[in-house]
Amino acid sequence: MKTLNITFLFILFVFQYSFAQTKQPVTLKGKAEKVDSIMADYDRNDAPGCAVGVVQDGKLIFAKGYGMADLEHDAPITPETNFYLASVSKQFTAFAVALLADEGKLSLDDDIRKWIPELPDYGQTITIKNLLHHTSGLRDFLALLSIAGRPNDGRLTTNETLNIISRQQELNFQPGTEYLYSNTGYFLLGVLVERVSGQSLKEFAEKHIFGPLGMKRTTYRDNHNMLIEDRAMAYEKDSTSGFGYQLNMPGFDVVGSGGVYSNIEDLARWADNLESHKVGGEKVANMMLTRGILKNGDTLDYALGLGIGDYRGLRTVGHGGAYEGYRTYLRRFPDYNFTVITLCNRRDGNAGKRALQVADIYLENYMEPKEHGKSIANRETVHVAPELLENYAGTYRAPENFPIPAIIYETSHGQLFETSLPGEHIPLVALSDTLFQYEDGSARRVSFKRRSDGTVEQLILISEDDQPMLKRIESSHPTMDKLQDYTGKYYSSELESFIKLDINNGILMTKDRRGGDLQLKPIEQDVFAGEYPLLKIHFKRDINGKITGFKVSAGRTRNLWFEKQK
Repeated sequence: MKTLNITFLFILFVFQYSFAQTKQPVTLKGKAEKVDSIMADYDRNDAPGCAVGVVQDGKLIFAKGYGMADLEHDAPITPETNFYLASVSKQFTAFAVALLADEGKLSLDDDIRKWIPELPDYGQTITIKNLLHHTSGLRDFLALLSIAGRPNDGRLTTNETLNIISRQQELNFQPGTEYLYSNTGYFLLGVLVERVSGQSLKEFAEKHIFGPLGMKRTTYRDNHNMLIEDRAMAYEKDSTSGFGYQLNMPGFDVVGSGGVYSNIEDLARWADNLESHKVGGEKVANMMLTRGILKNGDTLDYALGLGIGDYRGLRTVGHGGAYEGYRTYLRRFPDYNFTVITLCNRRDGNAGKRALQVADIYLENYMEPKEHGKSIANRETVHVAPELLENYAGTYRAPENFPIPAIIYETSHGQLFETSLPGEHIPLVALSDTLFQYEDGSARRVSFKRRSDGTVEQLILISEDDQPMLKRIESSHPTMDKLQDYTGKYYSSELESFIKLDINNGILMTKDRRGGDLQLKPIEQDVFAGEYPLLKIHFKRDINGKITGFKVSAGRTRNLWFEKQK
């Protein structure tokens, strides 16, 4: 009996020790100073910056601003400073939809045309769930506006946006067969909330989400004339300005895909609700974390306005945002009741990177070691003979779902570069005779497949998400006469806008929305690549070989038709 008791006590001790190892509270000693250290480059009174917040067990344990909220009025960033959240707003829109579903006022399996009949009948049902999980196939309205030449800082209303979406005659893909991030889906969810509840999304959220949680400074800004107290203005660098920066502000009135203004203190209350379920309860909380499933059975890493993933061995839930000069990030570590928030008002502010650096400081003892192997500085590079590099140079056709038509490699001074888009020149370093890593701060690599005779016909692009194989094609070098065939004026009835193509110094080009030159680079016959938003242009011909128009793709919008005008 004594032996049994000792055994029991030993097991109990091991269990308690193991539990303590994974769930013991995060220690705070010295953490604030380390956060100050990683944010030191933004801690200035002559530049925009970021606000940082850390939430543990529902309490805001760290909150501080670095840099200036308003350069013209000499206002510093504080934890009370309000930022435009961009796509971090999507979780609030999704939460509003989940609340309505919980009340039985809608079903996530409803056809969206039940509530928004203005949308075209594509012959296939698009459900509310498709919108929530980015599996609808609907073209992204921001990409459509860019193709049409509309500036991001211009005015745009809900009715205008709905009209543009309703004019689209094709989908990017059949609903439920792919995941492709789409702001259109979340804009429509905002319209849905209004039509189901009888309140604007702003009113509904303030009454049912922000108000009950005490988020008094948080709102959807659905009117560009609306004043936002303690607002951080957004900036981008400008060497011609006396400040070194210029304003880079959104001007849209549309909400749902974005539109929320909030601050560190209010978002801490939201983070607490995601753990405590004070508003919405357990059922809504579970809905928010339900990941999408494609028709082929694949499970997505996206739930309702929240990305589901992991970081250094720890589960994470959250979202990032980027629009004009605002960069935002909110990431939860649910197993530790821990959330980190970064809100920046500078276009070059990497909010996601900064947030994870803060998480490293607080959760280091519970994380897996960093994967230093992905850093070029920690990888041994090799010298590759110039003649071998020349074998790799060429054009490789990309898969249909790629944002660009091909990947192009060139050599210069004994080094390999990717030059797929006009003006692009990304260096790569060799890790072996066939494996190269991009020198752009990413983990991307490319592996060339050599045949026994030394020729290269295929490559594999290696990233954290995918490893597609690309086949080599003949590079295109059209003559001036051939280029002339592509010139002219083209019209899209779906956008109600024109694109004019001309030749300048032997290069096919058009004008971007600011009036600057936008070059088009030949890839193969009748296929060109350009800078955003004209990433992929595929010209079409009639039976006589005469060009009738082109289809343009811009990442989140595919195969938009422009007809050649006579």
